[in-house]
Amino acid sequence: MIRTGAAPQPHWRTWSAALHILTGALLCIAGTSPAFAGFNGADDPVRVYIDQQVWPEAALIDWPGQARTVGVLFNASATSQICGKPLSSVAREKLEISDIVFGVACGELFVLIKRMPVRLSDSEIELIAAHEAIHSASLATTRLTRLDIAGAGREASGAKREESNSFFVELIRAMSRDEQQDDFPCSGLRKRLDDLRGPELAFVNDQINVEWPAEFFMRLYGSIEDDNEYAAFRRKISRGNALELSYLAGGLAMVRIDRALGRETWQRRANEGESLTDLLFEALGCSVPEPPERLPLASVRGILPNLVVD
Repeated sequence: MIRTGAAPQPHWRTWSAALHILTGALLCIAGTSPAFAGFNGADDPVRVYIDQQVWPEAALIDWPGQARTVGVLFNASATSQICGKPLSSVAREKLEISDIVFGVACGELFVLIKRMPVRLSDSEIELIAAHEAIHSASLATTRLTRLDIAGAGREASGAKREESNSFFVELIRAMSRDEQQDDFPCSGLRKRLDDLRGPELAFVNDQINVEWPAEFFMRLYGSIEDDNEYAAFRRKISRGNALELSYLAGGLAMVRIDRALGRETWQRRANEGESLTDLLFEALGCSVPEPPERLPLASVRGILPNLVVD
């Protein structure tokens, strides 16, 4: 059962049982389902509380007001309103070219989402909101932020998925074997990554460093401790989404990183520019290239636009 809200650190269960759900679901992606009709009516946002006890990185968020929540408005359009105010021209323009818009509204971090790909329950919608809320929070930190989070690493989004997904498939298989064998297949996993070139490699690194932490927070927020339950939920909300494999691999792999390195440690190291790709191999007990990869950092304060008319 999915339980939404700020959750304590869960006790994670075995990995191997999830492989059967993952493999069948991920290699056959269905078509897009009807759009979600709204969360409790039009212009009614979901509010996601980011608890510093659960997510230490919350201490770095430059909150625009007193609220320690991120508002997420589904089914957003040019006619939407937030706290009774119409959307700004900047928000409307961004909605014309993007399905998701991050910004600030009425003293609160806010995310506008045009639509949802499947019909979901309220609790499931809240988990989608939690995923996007962490992206918003990452753009509002008080320190230097990795350029990939700021958007500079997104040129790989058009990469061919077959080559990129080969790494995620190999990772899922490798993690399923870990409970059964003494030696983790590090060399095979590293070879899959090393075989990627150009946009495919950039895409994989982008997904790991940007999407995986958001996916992990979603699991924490919903207290989804069981891998089978998580896999079934991710399959449901990703139907028709070409990124399904990377999300699923990340939702499992981040548990390993969190368990092996500790949440405060991996978040601090990632915020200092270490690649989560390297932290993944370290957490799995595999060798990491020396020197480890360092991601470029930049100041992104002020990057979030005002989404409503003042």
